[in-house]
Formats: sequence, structure tokens, C-alpha cells
Amino acid sequence: MAGAGLRFDVQVVDIDEAALIDSSHRDPTVVVERIAQAKFAAFPVDSDQPLLLTADTLVSCDDAIMGKPQSDQHLRDMLVHMSGQPVTVVTAVCVGSRGEAAKTEIVSTTVVLRELRADEIERYVSTGAGRDKAGGLALQAQAKPFISAVTGCWSNVLGLPVCAATTLLNSVTALEPVAALEYEEQCSVELCGSYDG
Repeated sequence: MAGAGLRFDVQVVDIDEAALIDSSHRDPTVVVERIAQAKFAAFPVDSDQPLLLTADTLVSCDDAIMGKPQSDQHLRDMLVHMSGQPVTVVTAVCVGSRGEAAKTEIVSTTVVLRELRADEIERYVSTGAGRDKAGGLALQAQAKPFISAVTGCWSNVLGLPVCAATTLLNSVTALEPVAALEYEEQCSVELCGSYDG
């Protein structure tokens, strides 16, 4: 967001994300939207900063949501499952005034992982990099060498789809546009960057 020329403060809200995932809705787009909207609704209304942006990201593979790993063995199992497969990174971004309905945008990026050797998996697990990441994948850092191809918004993989976020911010404020963007299927390489291998 700083790269888009935006000033912001980071605040944290505590919600039970696991309670928002149930067996009847395993579609990651449904789940991430539900969680991002729950985060939005959980923030207090009385604030000197009325504009709020929340987001949530999930990783899925073979129609299974790959949450954050609960142990090193869970991370190993997830990496074996995702090895050589296309992985979908889905983020829901909510923007609006506190206490009002948020506008939401969902961005999906496909990341194809190459076949991973057992020693690579062990080395990666030992770094601890994937313990707090969706799908256990630190794709911007230690897991970047696992990538064979990316289709879609690279900043979505890094953490926040900047094009979608700025488009939403532009749509709910009377300010000058924060970026000259028209978000469609692909992001702006200038603002969001592109996967450089």
C-alpha cells in the first residue's frame, strides 16, 4: 500500500476464522469473503479513522482449502499434496466506512508449483517460514523457488492485491484517485509488479 502512495495505520482485530469455515462452503471465494467481511464488521465504529480496509487470503489445491499448517508434519503433508500442482491464491478485500456495508473485491491468482523433492521439503520446513502462511507457502521468499508459473496478480501472492484495493478505495472516497487503474482480470504490472522467476 505504501508503494501505491497511500498512508495508513495497521490495526488488529481478533476473530475466530475457523468458526467461519464449514463443510458446506469449501469454495475459497465464499470463505475468504466471509472472513474479510467478519473482520470488517468486528472493528469498532467510533474511530478518528473512518475508512477501513480488511482482507483475507486462502490457498486451495484440488478443491481443498489449505489453511495455515498446525504442525511441521502438517506442513510436510500439505507440500507433498501441492507438489507439481496448480495452487489457487484467493484474496477478498473489503473497503468502506466503519459501521457501513463494505464494498468487496475478490482476486484469484494461480501459482503452479514444480515437483518438490523430499529434501527440499525438509529444508523448507526447517526454516519455519511457512508456519504462519496460508497454505504454508512463503511464496515471496523461501518458497519462491518452488514456483514454475504464475497467472494473475503477483501482489495477491505477496499479500494484498494492490490494484483491487486501490480501485475499491477510489470507489468509496471523494479523493483524487490513488492510482490510475482500471482493475479487470489482470493487475497493473506497474503497480503490483509481475512474477520475475
